[in-house]
Amino acid sequence: MIYTTQGHQHGVGLEIFLKSIHLNNFKLENHILICFQESLEETLKTLDFKYSIKDDHLQLEQHVLKLEIIKKTQNTETV
Repeated sequence: MIYTTQGHQHGVGLEIFLKSIHLNNFKLENHILICFQESLEETLKTLDFKYSIKDDHLQLEQHVLKLEIIKKTQNTETV
């Protein structure tokens, strides 16, 4: 299993990761993105990508990515 975290909430890591998925034909079946849902949706809207989030999966065009949504901010820089 490969885990990717979004990095800092105001950084460009999430944007670069999503652009990489969008532009390349990655195999994502063993991949999990750990992120805040608000950051994810804000970034997807900024990039103008068509997407849907259902349960714990992101559908980004033909790509499906498993999500682990962060709800607590206790271990982040925003506290």
